[in-house]
Amino acid sequence: MIQCLVWAVTPNGNSGTGHAHAVAPEEIPDALSQPQNRVWVDVVSPTGEDLRWLEQTFHLHPLAIEDLRSNLQRGKVEDYEQYLYIVMHALDLHNDEVVGEEVDFVLGNNYLITERVDDVEAIAHLWGEYTERKRKPERGTDFLLHRLADRVVDAAFPVFDVLEDRIDAIEDDVVENPGRQTMARLMSLKRQLVLLRKVLGPQRDVMNSLMNWGHPCISHQAIIYFRDIYDHLVRLVETVETQRDLTSNAMDAYLSQVSNNLNEVMRRLTVITTVGMPLTVLTGFFGMNFQHLPFDRLEVLIAAFLLMLAVPTAMLVWFRRNGWI
Repeated sequence: MIQCLVWAVTPNGNSGTGHAHAVAPEEIPDALSQPQNRVWVDVVSPTGEDLRWLEQTFHLHPLAIEDLRSNLQRGKVEDYEQYLYIVMHALDLHNDEVVGEEVDFVLGNNYLITERVDDVEAIAHLWGEYTERKRKPERGTDFLLHRLADRVVDAAFPVFDVLEDRIDAIEDDVVENPGRQTMARLMSLKRQLVLLRKVLGPQRDVMNSLMNWGHPCISHQAIIYFRDIYDHLVRLVETVETQRDLTSNAMDAYLSQVSNNLNEVMRRLTVITTVGMPLTVLTGFFGMNFQHLPFDRLEVLIAAFLLMLAVPTAMLVWFRRNGWI
């Protein structure tokens, strides 16, 4: 699906029409031919025909089309002289799992192409604000790119808040009630943090490149705004590292707690076994059936019972005095 917005920008950098208006894809070539126009083309789940239209309309390189066709790109920025190809990932939570939706951008002098497979809330909201005329269009496509990238990055902060709450809950479980579910939650959390690290690290490099390359598609006025996004990404990457350390510490504490519990169980079993060993000897001895041994007398029976009671009691007292139990 392809949807298009067009607005005009005056030489002083203000929006000439005041609002963006939706147009059909067939009108895009005429809109691009007028330098004062700014075009935003949003493509969702593109078909082969959609990609061919993009290639012919915007004269995209075959490698850029190949990247648009693939949905397994890491965060990157590539310079094609006339335009920039940028890959970012929008983070969200689905069924308590962190997912990263790839978003591809193609930034030209007077156009911006966004492409993704599924809906991305940041893009959908901004598109609705423009079409419903709740927001004036940006001064240029580079500022539009900043607006979109900023919302994509800021959407990650609520994800980290949820993960932080989960880490706190797991730390409490590790101390109070460690179990198999605790280990499963720890492993799931570590897997999600690895995904976040793989996504946010390259995106930080993307923003660093946009700040320093000095590409003609990005004005000097817009660079400082990309620097702000870079600062946000640095914070997010640092948060990932902090939460990974906390998760690793929680896992170490869990393993230590499980080991301590196992040692406690083994100690109790050892005490029971040790206390039971003399009883086995005594019952075996007094259970022997020899004709000339006077074990059929009542006094001997009472003595045997008292001995069986005294030996374990003495052993328990000794264990307690030595701090073994």
